[in-house]
Amino acid sequence: MTMQPAYFIGLMSGTSMDGVDAVLASFDGTHWLGAHAHAFVAYEDALKQSLLALQNPDTDELARAALLSQDLAKINARAVADVLAKQPDAATQVLALGCHGQTIRHAPEHHYSIQLMDWALLAELTGITTIGDFRSVIWLLEDKAPLWFQLSIKPSLPTPPPHECY
Repeated sequence: MTMQPAYFIGLMSGTSMDGVDAVLASFDGTHWLGAHAHAFVAYEDALKQSLLALQNPDTDELARAALLSQDLAKINARAVADVLAKQPDAATQVLALGCHGQTIRHAPEHHYSIQLMDWALLAELTGITTIGDFRSVIWLLEDKAPLWFQLSIKPSLPTPPPHECY
């Protein structure tokens, strides 16, 4: 069954902590139709240094992590705006965006990885349903399922209203 093409935005930052990449892609329900636009927003050096500082235990790290999560949501929202500016006709057709968050600690031997992101704020700033916290699902499935499967675990969920966060 072929469906109407749907647009999605993917956001990803890497362990280099140099910035966030955004891509606008489309699918018809079962097939990848292509990537339509890409944008990169660099982290300012102060943000990068603050993220790097959270890689090691320190004082007041929970409060600093919460504040950095808000900063990251704002930068990711800017990446969304930048990628949509390159394809303005798609802006009202985006069904969801997926955002991994910024990894600050990764310990697969203990089945945890910590990503910073205020996904609810990102959803509010972009007005797009936001899906995040992929690592929790990966650990739950013990790294056995590909990402496309993890994103389709509950295909029977109703279409969420705008600004939802999963």
